[in-house]
Amino acid sequence: MSPLILVSLALLLVILLLVLLPRRSKNSFPRPPGPKGLPVIGNLLESLSLSPSSFEKWSAEAGSPIVSLNVFGQTMVILNSWKVTSELLEKRGSIYSDRPKPVWCGELIGWKSVVLFAPYGERLREQRRLVRGLIDCREHMEKILSVDEMGRHWKEFLGNLLREPEALDKHIHNTSVGILLQLSHGISVNDHIQQNTDSAMKQFSIVTAPGASIVDLFPPLQYLPKWFPASFIKQAAEYARVLADMVDVPHGIVKRHLSESTANPSFTSTYLQQDNVTPEQEELIKWTAASIYFGGSNTSVPTLLTFFLAMSLHPEVQRRAQAEVDAATGGTRLPTLEDRAQGRLPYVEAIVQETFRWNPATPIGFRETTKDDVYEGYLIPKGSIVMPNIYGFLHDPETYKDPMSFNPDRFMGKDRERDPRPPCFGFGRRACPALGLGETNVFLAVSATLATFNITSQSKTQPRLPSHEYFTTGGTISRPKPFDCNIRPRNERAVTLITAEND
Repeated sequence: MSPLILVSLALLLVILLLVLLPRRSKNSFPRPPGPKGLPVIGNLLESLSLSPSSFEKWSAEAGSPIVSLNVFGQTMVILNSWKVTSELLEKRGSIYSDRPKPVWCGELIGWKSVVLFAPYGERLREQRRLVRGLIDCREHMEKILSVDEMGRHWKEFLGNLLREPEALDKHIHNTSVGILLQLSHGISVNDHIQQNTDSAMKQFSIVTAPGASIVDLFPPLQYLPKWFPASFIKQAAEYARVLADMVDVPHGIVKRHLSESTANPSFTSTYLQQDNVTPEQEELIKWTAASIYFGGSNTSVPTLLTFFLAMSLHPEVQRRAQAEVDAATGGTRLPTLEDRAQGRLPYVEAIVQETFRWNPATPIGFRETTKDDVYEGYLIPKGSIVMPNIYGFLHDPETYKDPMSFNPDRFMGKDRERDPRPPCFGFGRRACPALGLGETNVFLAVSATLATFNITSQSKTQPRLPSHEYFTTGGTISRPKPFDCNIRPRNERAVTLITAEND
């Protein structure tokens, strides 16, 4: 019998054992209700179409804000209530702060080392401490990335958009990466770094999609030898090289600049210059820095694309915001954070909030329980994958009136609706440590664009659809589907302002 057949038989035996001997809890409470599964495979088919709309459908059918799936003994728990999510992920954070351990993207490719996928424990706490130690210190931040420097990046964005308006996606991406790369490594974007980041982002979307690889359904497949003829093995090796390049190249540039005494202030240079940095600490610094510039740009890009889409569909919103900006600036300068702090731009602020709500960049959260828990009489077993339906929270008609519509007025006046930003940036112990930075970045981009450009739809009769029709919400990142819009300077004064700001 050939080695290949022996390996296949052994693998089949392991899989059968996993299926026939699922993990059981000693706890007698029932699991949350959910769609009925098939023999042996359980809810495998449902697990391949995880999306906010599916979550809401299953919840309605079960009559419960908590539903569960079972895939080969693996429990998946879906939370369709903001209140329930807060109670579990925040008040019971010691149980709900771990991450699932996806085999393909985490183990085989290497994404487990970034902050997003890091298991809850000492390593993650240290990574978060490093980020907060820098961002929470105003003096350090001003040396590395001042508000004025962030503004200059977005001024360059305006100039690029003036010259090449059809390349909106590229300009947003390049500017976002440029800002965060200055913060994380103190360097400018070059073609090699840009290409690596682009490739890593595209690959990240592929490997984190539901049902992306068979190895996530059958984890023992990860132990197949590298010569085994399986496409996921070859693809994992290719993607791992791209990820390693994205992480190692900027880090190597900083180390070279430090050796030449030419390094700019940055997250990486600040921590590498501390006394007695061990190889283990340097590795932690390297991956945390990569998490800053990759993670931040991976969410700010879809958020800003969503803003441009919304403006193309809602010219009345755009005109009102532009009038507010003109009143604050006199049309002689770009808006600043001082305008924001002084309350001169409340409607622009409402547009930012509504952009976050209308299309949250991360529509579904992912956690893993570290021990059995019982909530409202339901057992959530240890090792369950817990998925908060963030998109669903922010489109709940009980919380937001006419939630599918883009309407900044919901955040104006005394009877404002609930602030959508907290779930957009995460719950509890895994909430984004750079929330303020990300929000500031979006505000500067939105206000500068409103001051200088008109954004219109290419179709005068384009119908307004429910929000879910515009976005790809069934994955880790939600982006607008491809859309066309016209981007033109508002007037000659705007052109002068853009070109003068970029001299």
